[in-house]
Amino acid sequence: MTENFNTTASQHAGHRYVPYHFKALRPDQIEDIDAQRTQQCKDLKDKRKFEKAEDAAWASQQFANNQKQMQNEIDMND
Repeated sequence: MTENFNTTASQHAGHRYVPYHFKALRPDQIEDIDAQRTQQCKDLKDKRKFEKAEDAAWASQQFANNQKQMQNEIDMND
């Protein structure tokens, strides 16, 4: 078996692999995939953190609105 990765590329389209010649991904491709996965995990954590903070802000605003509404009702009954 050859370790020459050039034999795995299609002659018609260099970005495509020949299925019956495919050996494995090149080390730089594996590193790129790992970097993308790490970035996706970081992005997801950031997104969840932002959504949690946004939910807390909405809950705080809703609480303040409820308090104001209750105060207005008390003021109207007096």
